[in-house]
Amino acid sequence: MYKPVLANERVQTLDIIRGLCLLGILVINVFGFFLPMPYIDLYAWYRGSPFELVAYENIAIYIQGSIYPLFAMLFGYGVAMQYTKATNSGQSFYSFAPRRFTILLIIGVVHGIVIWWGDILTAYAICAFVLLAFIRFHSKGLLLSALMLNSLWHLYMLFVLGYFVFRDVVMELYIDIEAIEDVVTAYTLGSWSDSFMQRAEDFFYMFQPFMWLTTLLAYMLVGAAASKWRLIERARERKRFWFVLMTITLALGIYMKSLFVFGDGTYLQYYVQTFVGGPLVAIGYASVVVLLCTMPFVQRLCKPFASIGRMSMTMYLMQSVVMTTLSYSYGAALYGKLDVYDMLYVALGLYVLQVIIAELYFMKFAQGPIEACWKRLAYKK
Repeated sequence: MYKPVLANERVQTLDIIRGLCLLGILVINVFGFFLPMPYIDLYAWYRGSPFELVAYENIAIYIQGSIYPLFAMLFGYGVAMQYTKATNSGQSFYSFAPRRFTILLIIGVVHGIVIWWGDILTAYAICAFVLLAFIRFHSKGLLLSALMLNSLWHLYMLFVLGYFVFRDVVMELYIDIEAIEDVVTAYTLGSWSDSFMQRAEDFFYMFQPFMWLTTLLAYMLVGAAASKWRLIERARERKRFWFVLMTITLALGIYMKSLFVFGDGTYLQYYVQTFVGGPLVAIGYASVVVLLCTMPFVQRLCKPFASIGRMSMTMYLMQSVVMTTLSYSYGAALYGKLDVYDMLYVALGLYVLQVIIAELYFMKFAQGPIEACWKRLAYKK
């Protein structure tokens, strides 16, 4: 019978990357917690405040669009590890994986409608079901599938739309005034039921399965390919590979993500920033952490990040609960009242608190509470 990964079987580098990703996720999501997104463009929102605009531009270059691809790659890496372990133990991966992903989907939908509209777990679950059709492929097949899946959409967008339509068109700064009024009213003056209805509307507004299947799923396939090559587990043997990968992806990725900020602000540049530069920087960040973690003392120093990474779903959901309580009318009602730096201070403070909680929690328990419930339901034990 298949047994879930035990604490002593975990790859600490993966947990460290997950833990660091949680900080990046919180820094990006904090704008959604306190501002009427997705109905505004943050470049337009901060256009009248150069000091705040500079801060957001740096976030756009170094963080935004790079964390969710990295987390998707980690998800694919983990799924491939589970598949390999199940296969080696003679257990059918397909006997429990669909149930596991169904539970994830339920958690995601409840999170998105009841707590915060910006849920990503729903997208992961939908992509994970499709991933089941690919996971038995060898590494090269997984990577080729990822490239084909991703490139069909991107080639169309970049060359057809980008070159012929948006090549010299400056991107209009988007603000939906009517939608903003509805959101602000619901979250600052409305009752819990008003917030609930607005959350549901925002959640379904962001429901974009075709985009998820051409981006998130592709990133998951890349992670699964890396897992079957055991690139992280064999990092000490492949330092040159990781160094070259880090150098190329960070240089190209940061350059591409800077084009929109320092360029003419065209649709093409925005697309390149988000969907080309973002994933490249994600791979670069992963490479940096993997290289550093080949040194034992770095792994010891990064143990707190590994702890929070071990309970990443619990901490992700906790971020939503805390931030919406601070933001919405039924809590501290700070919605729309914080500037960029205030929001970043709140995000950093919460993350530090989560790191402390994770360290204390694992002194007594072996698994995060949400993770433990997920395992119990998925494996019926």
